[in-house]
Amino acid sequence: MRYYAKVVRLRFEAAYVEIEDDDLKTSERAPDRALDVAIEGQLDWRLVPFDREAYAPHIEMLVSDQELAESDATPALIRRWMRSSEASTQDRYLLLYADTESGEGHAILQPWHSEAAGFILADVCGEWIEDLAELSALALQPPKPSAGPANIIPFPTRRRAEGSGG
Repeated sequence: MRYYAKVVRLRFEAAYVEIEDDDLKTSERAPDRALDVAIEGQLDWRLVPFDREAYAPHIEMLVSDQELAESDATPALIRRWMRSSEASTQDRYLLLYADTESGEGHAILQPWHSEAAGFILADVCGEWIEDLAELSALALQPPKPSAGPANIIPFPTRRRAEGSGG
C-alpha cells in the first residue's frame, strides 16, 4: 500500500526589541509594548535554524492509496492539495513555552483561539489536556520523540476540487 503524507517541522523567527518609554516605570506594561513593536514595527526578523536535537517533525496529514481509490481522487490531486494553502486552513497550533532551566512554562495563545471559541476550542483543548496529562505522568521516564499519531484530514473529491480551482 502507498501513503501520501504531509510532514511539518517547527521553525522559529526571532527579533530583538528595545523599548524606551518614560511611562514604563514598572515592568507590567513592558511586555505589551514589546509585542506592539513586534507586530507593528519593521523589525529585522531572523529565521532560527531548525534544531533537530530539540524538535522532531510530525505528520500533519496521511492518506493511503486505498482511501484515494475510494474517493475517486488521484495521487497528483492529493499531492497538489497537500501543498495548497486550502489544505492548511484548518491546521492550527498551540505554543507551549518551556524554560528548561527554571522549570517554568506557559501556553502562548494565538489569534485563532478567539476565532475558534466555543465547542470546537473546548474539544481541542480536551485532547491537548489528555496528551499533556500523559506527558506529565511520564515525567520520570521521558518518552522518545516520535512522529506521533497522524491526523487524517479529509480532502475534497475530484468534483469539488476541480470546481474550486484546487
